[in-house]
Amino acid sequence: MPDDFNNDDGGENFCHSYCENINKEINKLPFVKEQGITINKLLLYKTDGNTGDKDIDNYKNRAVAQIQNEMVDAEQLLVAQLCKDNRLNDESWLIKDGSFEYNPSFSNLGNDVVLWNNLRTNYQRVVGVSKTFDPELLPDYEGNRLSQTQTIANLNPFERTKVYRYESQHKGGSSFYTVWYLRLRNKDFRETSFSDIVKCEMVLLQEDESIETDIINVISANLIREAYPVCFGSDTRWANHLYPVFLTESFCKSHYINSNVIFKIICQIDKVVCKLCAQK
Repeated sequence: MPDDFNNDDGGENFCHSYCENINKEINKLPFVKEQGITINKLLLYKTDGNTGDKDIDNYKNRAVAQIQNEMVDAEQLLVAQLCKDNRLNDESWLIKDGSFEYNPSFSNLGNDVVLWNNLRTNYQRVVGVSKTFDPELLPDYEGNRLSQTQTIANLNPFERTKVYRYESQHKGGSSFYTVWYLRLRNKDFRETSFSDIVKCEMVLLQEDESIETDIINVISANLIREAYPVCFGSDTRWANHLYPVFLTESFCKSHYINSNVIFKIICQIDKVVCKLCAQK
């Protein structure tokens, strides 16, 4: 919801009562009542009137950004819970689909530096694997942009690049990462030179921290092993896929609520919004 909808209405108390009204309406749907589906949090996006480029910084994109922030926050909190439960250790690592170059500026958790530093400490046994990437983003040791396009494109089957260190600056300070690129397959034909290459990332907790070559090699070898068996024809992106990621995505999608049910829920929510807007 837009944040100005909340003006003079009691802050979180209003948000809580608003969710209660929504839940009361959507519980009129049998499926929602049977499954125990509830709305328990209301995200507010800014409506300060200064939207800049209206094709990019518009209210719709601001609302979507709030949802994306919530998803990324949930991802970090999940990793924190895995560590708390001792599920991540020297013998059990986590492969994360995509980069973990998190930025406190794009978070609903706030800009608490201590909180962000604590969340980063949970990523010592996590490897981020990206299927798509920009090979131009790495700086060299002098801070100049270093194009790795040719180096990455010319990787032989099962070969990796050197390991690069880079710094990401944000309002909360600086974060440090180590990155390398790995070709997963031995193929004669590829759609592009990057089709079966993944970008691998690990968090460095300190600027001068390093990761042993043996660890990088073991991780790379296991990523290559996880790229098999194949499931050709099941996903057009398969050339860039790790099999566990494919299975996880398939499992999650199989549990999606039917789109017709979602549409009915949205219609019920719209009724609540119209009532409250009329009252205001």
